[in-house]
Amino acid sequence: MFCPSLLSRSVTVAITLICAPGITHAQTARDLDSHEHGAANLNVVIDGNSVFLEFESPWNNLVGFEHSPSTDGQREAVESAMQTLAAPEAMFAFNDDAGCTVSSAAVESSLDADGDHDHADHDDHAHDEHKEHDDQHAHDDHKEHDDEHAHDGHKEHDDEHAHGDHKEHGDEHAHNEDDEHDQHDHAAETHSEAVAMYAYECTNPDKIESLEVKLFDLYSGFEEITYQAAGPSGQTGSELTASNTTLDLSGVR
Repeated sequence: MFCPSLLSRSVTVAITLICAPGITHAQTARDLDSHEHGAANLNVVIDGNSVFLEFESPWNNLVGFEHSPSTDGQREAVESAMQTLAAPEAMFAFNDDAGCTVSSAAVESSLDADGDHDHADHDDHAHDEHKEHDDQHAHDDHKEHDDEHAHDGHKEHDDEHAHGDHKEHGDEHAHNEDDEHDQHDHAAETHSEAVAMYAYECTNPDKIESLEVKLFDLYSGFEEITYQAAGPSGQTGSELTASNTTLDLSGVR
């Protein structure tokens, strides 16, 4: 959850950006409604000695998936990305003579970062118990059948048993395929995002010239970052790519 001081400032950021005449309705609507892998949004507001950044990205750009992590490797990837998001110095850099330092940071995520640790173990335990019970039951039934019946009866039992195993195997195979299909559909439909907000205090705000975005070097999942910037002198907006990673803020400070 955002800390109160940052949350109150974020309201000012949002109002400033919405009211800025240089930001079109079509652009704003696209930013709010779209969920496009490879794309992200960055808002920048300069207000006196303070600068506020709001960064929003699908989790796919950061870790390559958006479903709840199901392996240790996936959980470690999410944890690492969360640590990076909480330390904006690794992702953003103002020109040095502006004297801007981070005063607060907050990250929100719609991804279940813990995942499901117990589900697989629980399923294996149930499967083992079920298998043991079935094996014991089949052994007892087979032995009792051999004692009570002759060779022909035993042959008939084996035929029925083989037919039952084949049917059970077919049913189990179809059931597993359905489960895998459902899991694939669920993963494909999952949309998880991370939203980070940062506040900076600058000793020389009149010298703010640029903001370098290092995300393209940190994560290969980013293709473009749409940015909007507003300040005392105006507004601007465009897109960043791996070959163009610096915002020109000289016209808005």
